[in-house]
Amino acid sequence: MPNYGLWCIILVEGFVTLAIQMLTIRQLMPFVGNSVMVTSLIIGIFLLALALGYQRGGLVPKEGLQRLIRNFGLSAIWSGIGLSYVFLASWFFIFNEFMHLNLYVLLLGYLLLVTAPMIYWLGQTVPIVMNLWNATHQRAGEIGGRVLQLSTLGSFLGAILTSIILMNLLGLGWSVFVAASLLLFMAWFLSVLKKNSIINMILFASLLTLLFWVNVIGSARWFVASNNYAQYRIIDHAQIEDKTGKVLNVNRSFSSLLTPQNEAFWYIERMKQAVFHDLHLRNQPILVLGAGGFTFSAQGTYDNDITYVDIDPDILNIVQKNYLKNIPARFVGADARVFVQQAGERYAAILVDAYSHELTIPTHLLTVEFFASINKILLPKGVAIFNMIIDPLLTDLYSKTVDASLRAVFQSCVSFPHQYMDAATNVVYVCTRNDDLDLVTLLKKSHFYYTDDLNRSTWDQQFLRYSQ
Repeated sequence: MPNYGLWCIILVEGFVTLAIQMLTIRQLMPFVGNSVMVTSLIIGIFLLALALGYQRGGLVPKEGLQRLIRNFGLSAIWSGIGLSYVFLASWFFIFNEFMHLNLYVLLLGYLLLVTAPMIYWLGQTVPIVMNLWNATHQRAGEIGGRVLQLSTLGSFLGAILTSIILMNLLGLGWSVFVAASLLLFMAWFLSVLKKNSIINMILFASLLTLLFWVNVIGSARWFVASNNYAQYRIIDHAQIEDKTGKVLNVNRSFSSLLTPQNEAFWYIERMKQAVFHDLHLRNQPILVLGAGGFTFSAQGTYDNDITYVDIDPDILNIVQKNYLKNIPARFVGADARVFVQQAGERYAAILVDAYSHELTIPTHLLTVEFFASINKILLPKGVAIFNMIIDPLLTDLYSKTVDASLRAVFQSCVSFPHQYMDAATNVVYVCTRNDDLDLVTLLKKSHFYYTDDLNRSTWDQQFLRYSQ
């Protein structure tokens, strides 16, 4: 095979390997969150599988085209099915609902049985191509350097194009399909060289159709939109406790409820009661961190100036198109903490309801430093209101630490649990501005709280989940 053909093989291998890594992190977010622990497990298994693949590929005989065809074909099937939302939903539903396994056990099992094999097969590509390289006067180091350069260049393109272009413009289903299709194309391309292209073409076309149906058509049926931040689904007639209405489902969690009377979930109604009726705020600036379905203002602003902030810049258009058309407020697409740190004005009330997963608050929004930055941009006598999913009886370390962190920063906090029970439930905290906050002194007792330097919240929360 000429070297330009080998260039294409290595570029595709590098591109798809990093694309699979990015897609694995993103596709798993609705099921296990996106904490450092989750990401480190994914990257660790990837590197281990690559190392084993490199070693095994070096043992393949010099004529390795048949092995490359097999590896690309298997990787295409594994990635196209294993990374599909249908497969992931089935995996976590079956093992979580019926076997009640710990979330990290489920994650590790998925990575070892689904992710590791395809990366192991792709990892064999580099040493196999080195053996196929046509080089008369080139040293082994020159060949290795050239192959690794092309593989790394492909990885660079895979990381950038997948996260910035494919996920944003096409969605996750299409992104998975594109990655799997590239592998299938390479398997077919190599099979042409083996003179058995007709049979393989029929097989590859059938596989391509299957992967398209599983990923693209399946995603279109489930979601109204998907990007590198979230997957959005609308449930038109949902019964939530004593309320019936339309639900916005974001990353597999019920993000917002909207009844025919424009009422929302209990905790949103509790926030509205505190801001509009108990405190009777009028003509005041109000900040909402975590837009959800924009239901806080669904019944009106009560003449207040409301600003929503959400990390997904597309959420406003998605909600207005599919969920709630009239949103009488301003919207800023930004990370909540970055926005707060750069805020140029103060607010009479700040509402924090930011979740990246069914139960998971981004770790950088759980620290005393973040709470202190909220306190800083409150007007005198301003209030900060938080929706926390914790155990209201504070019987676990996560619930105790969240409660202690809030009460350490603000002057006073009143909590309103949805239910008094020894299990995870929504607890609304209404906290007042602390004019005498000394963050430096507070951080000297950092072992009592979650801080930017020491944050155990991801690990601690596993025990909260067990209590449900």
